[in-house]
Amino acid sequence: MWSSVELKVSRKIDDIISMSHTYVERLSSITLNGRDVAMPFSVPADPDTVFDIRLDVSLPGLAEGEVYLLLVDMSGIGTVYTDGMKNQAIDPGGHRYVVLKERPHGICVKATPTSLFGSNMWRFAVNEVMITKTHWEKFSRLCA
Repeated sequence: MWSSVELKVSRKIDDIISMSHTYVERLSSITLNGRDVAMPFSVPADPDTVFDIRLDVSLPGLAEGEVYLLLVDMSGIGTVYTDGMKNQAIDPGGHRYVVLKERPHGICVKATPTSLFGSNMWRFAVNEVMITKTHWEKFSRLCA
């Protein structure tokens, strides 16, 4: 059980973390293998299926000290490409965030339904995709 002081401190930390985000966009749809798909979605998939996910976002510019923070919450594993260049791998085991230091012109995720350690539920799902503008120094110090 948390004491009243611990609860107040926790709430203040949550407030500071939320104030480090200056822009938040939750995508209501994505382009999956060339088709627009409403979020969230889930489809049957065998382990060898590769999904091409395109994110259509128009982002405001960054202020000094800000970065874009991309969240991709999906059931499988994948690689995020920004402007055609490989950026970072993502997985449901905790590697769902990608830091982007410049405004991307194109974001793509190549993903498979296979999850960590080769497990496969024979389904592929994308639960949420969100992008924020974040004061990185404030955010990373509090979340470390």
